[in-house]
Amino acid sequence: MVHAGQGRVTGLHYGTYDYSASLGISAAQQSLEHPAADHAKAVMQLAAAGTGVRLSDGSTNVLPVGEPESVRSAWALHARLVRRSLERGYYSVCRVSSRDARAPSRG
Repeated sequence: MVHAGQGRVTGLHYGTYDYSASLGISAAQQSLEHPAADHAKAVMQLAAAGTGVRLSDGSTNVLPVGEPESVRSAWALHARLVRRSLERGYYSVCRVSSRDARAPSRG
């Protein structure tokens, strides 16, 4: 896709839940940390290597709302997933999402 775009592709985003669902992975198991997600993101990195195309990691559906412990837990998950993405060479990440809200983070 990157090469077929002939310079028009500027970024690729990994869609955590769309991709996982298309593989038949149950909702309870869908995660940025699933082995299928790691494989897909590695393939994306390889396809984009040396092209200047930026990569954006997927999101989590755990929102920092509710009781204080739930909020702390959601932000701890967010921090862990951002750190994990950075360790794997993804420097643009969007971590918290729902149908109505998205909180982008930059590494």
